[in-house]
Amino acid sequence: MAKQTRPPENVAVDFVAAYNQQNIDAMLQLVDVDVQYMFIEQNQLYTETADKNALSNFLKGYFKQNPDAQSAVVSSQQSGNFIHQVERALWQDQNGVAKTQCSLSVYELNAGLIINVWYFTAYQCDQN
Repeated sequence: MAKQTRPPENVAVDFVAAYNQQNIDAMLQLVDVDVQYMFIEQNQLYTETADKNALSNFLKGYFKQNPDAQSAVVSSQQSGNFIHQVERALWQDQNGVAKTQCSLSVYELNAGLIINVWYFTAYQCDQN
């Protein structure tokens, strides 16, 4: 039986939507078994997770520590097997003060599933 693939045009947007619902199972359905989740800060690349199981474990802990975390897709565009987005993170600090920051994210697809995610250094979002 051939491996099922999904159209790639909305995978990253769907991933963020599942994140906002804290639906780890839905998120994992959108990723390849060898998914890597990384962030880039200045000239350093950090690998947060190196496979689907590690991503699942990371997300469980993350959502427990950040129960109000949300992300909005400000822009999204696909180029070949890559989707690049500007995402706006929204959360409340320990005092209940609303916080926000933006980041560029790049998702690489393999057979319609996310195989790599890179998040770049966060920055202050535009006010519009």
